[in-house]
Amino acid sequence: MHGANALLIESEYINSCLVIDNMENNRIVSIKPGHAMHYIKKLSMSNHMDLPSVFWQAEFQIHKKIFLFDECEFPYHDNSLIFLGLGTVGNNIVIKNVIVTHQNNYPNHLIRLFFTINDSAIMVVANKLNHYELDKNVDVQEIIVLSPEAKHKYEEHYISLKNSIPNHSVY
Repeated sequence: MHGANALLIESEYINSCLVIDNMENNRIVSIKPGHAMHYIKKLSMSNHMDLPSVFWQAEFQIHKKIFLFDECEFPYHDNSLIFLGLGTVGNNIVIKNVIVTHQNNYPNHLIRLFFTINDSAIMVVANKLNHYELDKNVDVQEIIVLSPEAKHKYEEHYISLKNSIPNHSVY
């Protein structure tokens, strides 16, 4: 995909690499009705990806949306609060076993991200403080490095979610 403002996803299962060029400060939005889960094998972006902002869903979205990625790759950016101190400076960032969940329990609109990078498991919690849809950036509330026990549970959860998707064979 080249030069788009938003990527609208309806498919539950994309077993290939999705390459996005020149999509800066835009979003990936689920358009599947109701609660939905989307699996994409790999996401590769030519510009830095501010994870919480990219996956923020449409205003007044009341249904839970989940995105799963085996791998996401994108360039490092100096303003990336999430990746500071994780050995990614100046390199492409490669994160694996990514879970993105969006929950809109009014008035608390939250996005949670789980991923592994350099053998660490990370959880990020973010929201829009004013819930103003036109704000492009989402505010990161917490960045937590998971304990070995929590990392193990998260990895089991990722596998469980992935294996629950239609058209996906157990691995």
